[in-house]
Amino acid sequence: MPDLRLPALLGSTGFRLAAVYAALFAASALIVVGFIRIATNESLTRELDASIRADVDSLSERYRAEGMPGLILLIRNRTQGEERTGAVYALADPFGKMLAGNLREWPAHGLAVDGAIELPVERAGRRSVARVQLYSLPGGFRLLAGRDAEERIELRRSINEILLAGVALTTVLAIAGGYLFRRMVLKRVEAIRRTATSIVAGHLAIRLPAGRTDDEFDLLARTLNEMLDKIEQLMDGVRDVANAIAHDLRTPLTRVRARIEELSAGRLQGDEESAALEGVQAEIDELLRTFSALLRIAEVDAGAKRGTFAEIRVVPLLEDAAELYRAVAEDQGVALILKNDKDDLTVMGDGQLMAQAIGNLIDNAIKYGRDGREVVISASKQLGVVRLSVADHGPGIPESERSRVTERFYRGEQSRSRPGSGLGLSLAAAVARLHSGHLELADNEPGLLASIVLPGNAPA
Repeated sequence: MPDLRLPALLGSTGFRLAAVYAALFAASALIVVGFIRIATNESLTRELDASIRADVDSLSERYRAEGMPGLILLIRNRTQGEERTGAVYALADPFGKMLAGNLREWPAHGLAVDGAIELPVERAGRRSVARVQLYSLPGGFRLLAGRDAEERIELRRSINEILLAGVALTTVLAIAGGYLFRRMVLKRVEAIRRTATSIVAGHLAIRLPAGRTDDEFDLLARTLNEMLDKIEQLMDGVRDVANAIAHDLRTPLTRVRARIEELSAGRLQGDEESAALEGVQAEIDELLRTFSALLRIAEVDAGAKRGTFAEIRVVPLLEDAAELYRAVAEDQGVALILKNDKDDLTVMGDGQLMAQAIGNLIDNAIKYGRDGREVVISASKQLGVVRLSVADHGPGIPESERSRVTERFYRGEQSRSRPGSGLGLSLAAAVARLHSGHLELADNEPGLLASIVLPGNAPA
């Protein structure tokens, strides 16, 4: 069977990243080495040219002072001295005859007076390379002055060898660094992959290892862990909702079934039959309201209504909600009081959902706080935050239960004897979240102060 590991390695993202890293590192090293080589060569060349110009300046001074005989004498003296073994001189008459210098013959290569060149020469019985400059003298005489370039060539060759060795070492280090970089990246990616595989297998409690640094992988790990916490919370919520539906809806469905059996058996007649039919209808209506509330909460949590957001005037919204529940409150002996001193308050949102959320808070206050005989509805704004509050003077909600009363179907000990499905505060909390706010429950001393806290849309 063919080995597929190599193609898989070559096609991996980690290998490509490592290869790009190594290539960029090596290319950078080549550019630096090339710059050093060029700069070194230019520096050596400038040094030689400066030395040649200095020699020529001294020869020119002798020529101007003593003429051709003085120039010939100076060149002969310089070529005989050991201290100038690197100097190259050649003085020829108009017919090419050598008058002075340390070259056996005039170079056969073409020379020009517009710049220095490097050419092979034979000097003192030894062949070498010299960098020379041609100068024209009056009467057709020609002067060739230069410096032996062998040392510079050897130095340049040594520098090239050192630089090539540096490039080779740099390439090796780049490949090694790319490999380590690949290992590091793949190690972090593999941890994410293993965690994702475990989560797919159903282990939702597993989390990604996140270090204390703020590098990209740690930030990604923290973000994914937050996402996993939210998923686990949602899954727990789904299980709780399923359990609550099974528990809370079983009783009314059992009552409906029992009454239908009585009607089917013909054991009820006349008024009893009519009462039983009305009871079945009421139970079914309550079940439909419960399912409608569940669907509405799911719709709100999904954010489907954000596209209908518009500016809402808060005070008219509260007035309409109070008017809707005023008759119910009077039947329960409760007075609805609306405190209105902020006519210009506005928020961005869905008016229908906001009205339903406020209505749920008012309905709860009437049902559970009716012993206080008063429910106060108010709106306020402080530091850019708008609060829509409903306060009663009933028994309130114990602080230990406030974190759970917004869960679907949850009902506290004091509310189990009262009618309801346990979805009112859940819907209010979902509407608040949809509007980038939250539901806040506090002690009204006595009673409950329930507030929908929202970001304001206009100055108070």
